[in-house]
Amino acid sequence: MTAKARLFLSTIPDDFDPTRDAALGPWCFGSSESVWPEWEFQGFSDPFPDFDDLRREVTRCHGLTAWLLPRVGEALNARHGTRHGSAFWWVQLVPWLKFLAEAAWIRWNWVAAFANRGPGQAFAVETFAGAEAVNWRFADSGSFIDDGLLDPDFDFWLLSLIVERQTPPSWRILPRPGRVSLPEERDRASQPPTHTSALRQFARRLFGRLPFNSVHGMSLAVLPFSALAALKPAKPALPPLLPEPISARPAGLPGPFLALLEDILVPATMPMAFLDDFARLEAEAAAKAYRPGRLLVTTATIYNDAANREIGFAMEAGERVVRTQHGAVYGCEEFTAQVELLEYYHDAFVTWGWTEQDDLPGRFLPLPSPFLSKLANRHRETTGDLVLVGTRSRLRPNQVDPVPRNGYWPAHRREKVAFLEGLPAALRGRTRYRPYLRARAEMLDLPYMQAQVPGLAVVDGDLTRTLLGCRLAAIDHPGTTLAVALAADVPTLCFFDPDCWAFSRQARPLVEALRQTGILHPSGTAAAVHAAAVWNDIPGWWRSPSVQKARQDWCRRYAWGDRFWWWHWAKEIARL
Repeated sequence: MTAKARLFLSTIPDDFDPTRDAALGPWCFGSSESVWPEWEFQGFSDPFPDFDDLRREVTRCHGLTAWLLPRVGEALNARHGTRHGSAFWWVQLVPWLKFLAEAAWIRWNWVAAFANRGPGQAFAVETFAGAEAVNWRFADSGSFIDDGLLDPDFDFWLLSLIVERQTPPSWRILPRPGRVSLPEERDRASQPPTHTSALRQFARRLFGRLPFNSVHGMSLAVLPFSALAALKPAKPALPPLLPEPISARPAGLPGPFLALLEDILVPATMPMAFLDDFARLEAEAAAKAYRPGRLLVTTATIYNDAANREIGFAMEAGERVVRTQHGAVYGCEEFTAQVELLEYYHDAFVTWGWTEQDDLPGRFLPLPSPFLSKLANRHRETTGDLVLVGTRSRLRPNQVDPVPRNGYWPAHRREKVAFLEGLPAALRGRTRYRPYLRARAEMLDLPYMQAQVPGLAVVDGDLTRTLLGCRLAAIDHPGTTLAVALAADVPTLCFFDPDCWAFSRQARPLVEALRQTGILHPSGTAAAVHAAAVWNDIPGWWRSPSVQKARQDWCRRYAWGDRFWWWHWAKEIARL
C-alpha cells in the first residue's frame, strides 16, 4: 500500500492532498469540508464499530471512573482541607471525570486501530509541542464538555499526547506550536435561556433553598409544591446506588494509558471550580440551610457545577435527592453511560412515564412531565407548512453512548437532502428547515443544506411554537423534539435507521409500531414519498385509529403529558 506523506490528527490544512495525505478521523474535515468535499464517503477505523463493542466499553469506563474518583477526591480533600466523602465527590467530579476518561480511552483505541490498519505505513505526524506542560484552566465541568471536547485545538492536544505514546516506528513526529484557547475566548454554544421569575427569587430570599429546584416546566408551581414538601415529616434518605470505589488498577487497561490519564490529563483539564475557585464556591454552597430527611427535587443539568455542589451538601446532610427527567433519550435507549452514573443513583428519578430501561439500576418514578403537559394535544394548524427538524451531528469520539457512530452522520445529512429532493416541487416550497442550534456544530449543516437545496427556507424562531402551528413535522432523529411533537399531537413523520440507535428492549415494540403506521421511515426518500401521499389529507392518516394508538402508546411510556399533572405529582409527593 502506498505510504501517505502526512497524517493529520485534527483539522486538515488547505493544502491537504487526498492522494497522499491521511486524516485520523472524520472530525478532521468538519470545519474544512470545502478542502476535500469527498471526505464524507471515506471509511474510518472506528475501534468500537457496533453496539456490542460499546456495551463492553461502558462497563470498562464505569470501572475507570470508579477508580479515578476516590484518588482525585482524596487529593482535593488534602488540597482544600476538607473531609468530604465519596458520594459528595461523585456528584461533583463525575461529570468532568467521566467525559475525560471516555474521550481519552476512545481516542487511545482509535489511534491504535488506525496504526493497525496499515502497519508499516510511513507518516509525518505534526503534534502539539510541549503538550505535557499545558494547563487548560476550564472554568467548570460545562466549559470542559462544551468548549474543550468540541474544540479542534483541544483535540489536537489530546491526540498528540496519545500518539506520542503509541508511535509506530514508521511514523515521524514533528512537534509544532499549538494554541491553548481559554474558554472565554471561544464562542459558547447557544443554550436555552433560564428564566427565574421575581416571585421565585423573592421566595428563595424569604425561605432559602426551595425543596423544588428548577423542575422543568413547573414554573411558579414550584412554590406550592415546595410548601407541600416542607410540610412532610423528615424521612431517612436511601443509600445512593453508586458503584463501589476501586482501589486496584482497572484490569485490561494499558499502564501507559492509565499513567497518561492520571498524571497528565486529570491535572491539565481539572476545572477551576475544583481548584482556585473551590473555597469561594464551597463557602457559598455551605452557607445554605440543609436539613436531614428533607426532600430536594431538581432538574438541574448534570453539567451544572453550582447545582451539583448544593446536591453534594444536601446528600451529606441526609436530604432525599430526587432528580427529574429533562430530555427524551432517557428510558428508550438500551444503555446510557452518561445518566446512569450521574442521575439514576439518588432516592428517586422521575421519568416521563417509563419504569424500566433495559436492566439499568434505578428507583424510577413515572409522572407526567409538567413541560410536556403544557403542550399536550395543543397542535392547531395555522401555517400550512412542513417543518423539517435536524439534530446535532457528532464527529468527535467523545462518549461511549448508544447514538450512531461517527460515520453515520455524513450519510444521514445526505438523507435530509434526499427527503427534500423527494418532495414534489409545490410541497418543497412549503417546507422550512430547522438546524440544531443548542450545541457547537461538528459538521456544516445549514450551509450544506442550502447549497444542496437552493432557496431552502429556515426556521430561526421558537421551534415549539412553529411545531404547534405547522401542517406536518418531519424529524430526523429520536429525541426531545419527537417527544414534544407526539405529545402535542402534531402530525409527525420521522426518518432514521432504527438499527443505528440502540433502543431498550422496552422501547423496541413501540418503535416498531411507529414504523408500521408510517410515522417512522428508514430513509429520507421513503419519508418524502409518505409525506407526498398524505399531504392532501393529513387528518385522514394522522387521526386513523392505528396511528393514534401508536402515538398514544409512545406518549404514555416516553412523553407523558396530562392536564392534571399537578394531581399526580401531589399524590406522589404526599407518598414520598
